[in-house]
Amino acid sequence: ILGIFSLTVESGYFSIALKIALLSNIFLQILNSTISPKIALFFKEKKIEKLNSLLQDSTLLLTIIGLIITIILAIFGNDLLLLWGNNFKNAYLALLMLSIGQLINIITGPVGTTMAMIGEEKTQRQLSLIYASLNILLALLLTPMFGINGAAFSYMVSISILNIHRLIYLKKSHNIR
Repeated sequence: ILGIFSLTVESGYFSIALKIALLSNIFLQILNSTISPKIALFFKEKKIEKLNSLLQDSTLLLTIIGLIITIILAIFGNDLLLLWGNNFKNAYLALLMLSIGQLINIITGPVGTTMAMIGEEKTQRQLSLIYASLNILLALLLTPMFGINGAAFSYMVSISILNIHRLIYLKKSHNIR
């Protein structure tokens, strides 16, 4: 969508900002692959307290890592972007928004993986489709006016609300967390 409504160069700025912001997601992916079997086992054995403890400990670790990365990007993000050239400083605000979206993604913990591991794949897929649609809608509305920052805001809002919705769903439906 950014490529349709903005200059090609802005797409490049966004691409770099998103890749940098997704650095924190590496830790979520590592954690997900490590704890997935335990999530499934504890849920199957109806050990919800153990499951909640695992998720809370994991989320605390992720939150600390995510906060550190986000703070570093807030302080040094502009300098980091300059590694790609002086014009990439134009992506700093987008980098901050994308980083905040990823921080919220991490703070909510492994909610997507948890849904998949406990048999809620259909609900997980439906929520993902709803919030992907929200992202597209917001991007269509905001990108023509705000360019890279409109696209970044759309991503931040949709990924944040998706993960908060997953968290609430798990709590209300399964008393997880």
